[in-house]
Amino acid sequence: MKLEFNHLTPYLPFDLKIKWVDSGNIYGINFDSEIDYTNNLYPLLTLLFSMTRGKDLGWKPILKPKTFLHELQDEIYIRWGGGISKEAKGYWLKGFTDKLMYTAYPALNFDEIEFMAEHHIDIFDLINQGLAVTE
Repeated sequence: MKLEFNHLTPYLPFDLKIKWVDSGNIYGINFDSEIDYTNNLYPLLTLLFSMTRGKDLGWKPILKPKTFLHELQDEIYIRWGGGISKEAKGYWLKGFTDKLMYTAYPALNFDEIEFMAEHHIDIFDLINQGLAVTE
């Protein structure tokens, strides 16, 4: 599998960072803020150019593995756990976190994909395929 633009689009509104592997430089791409020509435009144009030409120019997106979801349990509970009793909280959190970790992305709800993209969780298993790096 090769990295395609549709693998990155969920992350773009949430300050996706890409790393040039050869130089170690890290650049951020964020469509929610004004474009800073020194930080956002060059990596974005390079990203788009390399993907449309099918070339690998030595960059990879920086993502977190799905195991990082365990560190986000408070955010998960706040977002989806309303109305769950304190006694059932631990059991529910484990089940819901496991669902996010082990369910393929087409079967996830939009808000679950959005949550994972917001926290830069590797939705498409790009890290294991060598198409993304962790920090």
